[in-house]
Amino acid sequence: MTFDTGATVTTISSEILSRLGYDIASGKVQKITTGSGVAHLREIIVDKLMLGKLELKDVKVYAHDFPDECFTTGVIGLNVLSQFDILLSFSKKIISLAKID
Repeated sequence: MTFDTGATVTTISSEILSRLGYDIASGKVQKITTGSGVAHLREIIVDKLMLGKLELKDVKVYAHDFPDECFTTGVIGLNVLSQFDILLSFSKKIISLAKID
């Protein structure tokens, strides 16, 4: 998945969400603006989202069909990222997350 500080909400591949047992068709349709225009995506509440050993519960995500050229299965947006203090060490090629209490 891709970290995107410009994305308000986390977006995950519709195919992956379906494989995990989520009913995409039942999700509420939301109009969002993407880098390539406006899209109508289904809102899904994911029971549990793991980032390494860190766990979030009941996370709102959007189901999206990413083009093959994107080379990603999802975008981690600010609704998730803002729950952590994040350290980017480019010299060490490390991203460290610490859950904000």
